[in-house]
Amino acid sequence: MNGATPEMSPRRRAWCWSACAAALVGIYLVVWTLYSMTHLSAYPRYVQLPPGAAASSQQAEFRLLSLVQTDELAAESGAGQIAAAHSVWFVAELEVVQRARDPSFGCSTQLLGPDHRAWDTASLDVSRPQSTYCSEEDMQVARPYRFEQVYEVPAQYADQIYGVVLVDHSDARPSDVLTPSR
Repeated sequence: MNGATPEMSPRRRAWCWSACAAALVGIYLVVWTLYSMTHLSAYPRYVQLPPGAAASSQQAEFRLLSLVQTDELAAESGAGQIAAAHSVWFVAELEVVQRARDPSFGCSTQLLGPDHRAWDTASLDVSRPQSTYCSEEDMQVARPYRFEQVYEVPAQYADQIYGVVLVDHSDARPSDVLTPSR
């Protein structure tokens, strides 16, 4: 032998290329499975915070001051709004403190119940005394801003509410669930 490497037969070369392709597909499938199991689960993931604790989201700190259940919403003036049949209202009073101005800032929340049930804020036919959204004109950096969110929930779940969830679709971490201090 003069040190030259023997040439592979075409059949052996085809098997090597097939094995390399299969290994690459296998690696891709393992990586994709691990990623999807941690970031793309069928249900949103939540972390229950201690009562009264603040949650950080979108360069701001949120705190749930109160969560009250009622059958009729009081109006700023005039008659209130009664919940639909077999439903109740939940009124969440929240406080937010922005650490820095963020053009994409939003105060999107949901009310979390059993089995990953979550209710969005309700459309109201009454004017409430407190703001029901984060007004960019009224908010100032490093100053507390209070607002309320109102949810209409089926009465059968009224005693199974976990708290208020901060919705931030730009973050893959589990969503924080706020509860008022006792």
